[in-house]
Amino acid sequence: MKIIVVGATGTIGAAVAKALAANKHEVVAASRLGAVKVNLDEPASIRALFETVRESTRRCRAPATRCSSRSPRSPTPTTNSASAAS
Repeated sequence: MKIIVVGATGTIGAAVAKALAANKHEVVAASRLGAVKVNLDEPASIRALFETVRESTRRCRAPATRCSSRSPRSPTPTTNSASAAS
């Protein structure tokens, strides 16, 4: 399952992202300061996050495209880097 973890650069979020990735989920690590940025006070930021995740999912499912596994703190959403927008 693809799962977005908001706050994934913090202590709790990082532990959650690591546990999800260990259970073979795709984790998209998002935060205000991380590589995948989101600010929950700004609706446009939230929409942009989901669009980024949607586009990465399309690229990974395209024929002849290989998505690599990355750690939960990965800068870009990829296979085994997850999000709740499946």
